[in-house]
Amino acid sequence: MAIATTSDNIASIIHLNALTHLPIKLTAQNFPVWRKQLHSTLIGHNILHHIDGLRTAPSPLLQDNANAPNPEYLLWYRQDQILLSVILGSCSETIQPLISSADTAREAWDRLTISYANSSRSRIISLKSKLAQNSQGTKFVAAFLTEMQNIADDLALTQHPVAKEDLIVHILTTLHDKEVAAQPALATVHATQKQFPQPYQARASSADTHNAPPHYPQRRNKGCRGTYQGRP
Repeated sequence: MAIATTSDNIASIIHLNALTHLPIKLTAQNFPVWRKQLHSTLIGHNILHHIDGLRTAPSPLLQDNANAPNPEYLLWYRQDQILLSVILGSCSETIQPLISSADTAREAWDRLTISYANSSRSRIISLKSKLAQNSQGTKFVAAFLTEMQNIADDLALTQHPVAKEDLIVHILTTLHDKEVAAQPALATVHATQKQFPQPYQARASSADTHNAPPHYPQRRNKGCRGTYQGRP
């Protein structure tokens, strides 16, 4: 019976590998993406409770025998140490010292959240402000659309995606050439594409010269020789 229990315990431990399960390394700039990666992996393996605190660790000792170790705790501890090792391995070298002294996966997670969640919120605010205040300036329309889409992509990586309609409103209110803005090529924003149709690029490239004063041919005075007098 004891052999079966040991076998069951070994089988119930989930072995994780940082390179395989958490390939995106945590840096000072990508905490939201890394957090999503970690959450998804732990939810998939049903071990998120090791970091979210919804389930407490078992007692180290049996309640009916204070001198006997609790097998459930030993199993939990082994799994937790595997997870702690994976979290440590998925951090960049500059971040690893922050959690190198953590005893549990929950402690490592709390340290990372406290250190980088606030900086992530600051980045979100900065990106939203940039999206609202970014103007076309002297940029061609195609370049400006790409720049706005890049900002929206960065917000999506922080788990704060911009609604397509909101992105279009931001673009339309800052474009100089409203006629160009109304072209069907603006629908590329919906598909989050970085390439624009060739005819639209030609139209966009001329947008900045749209308001240039027209060029009229210089007319000669009527009294000058060589003045055109009529049809040939």
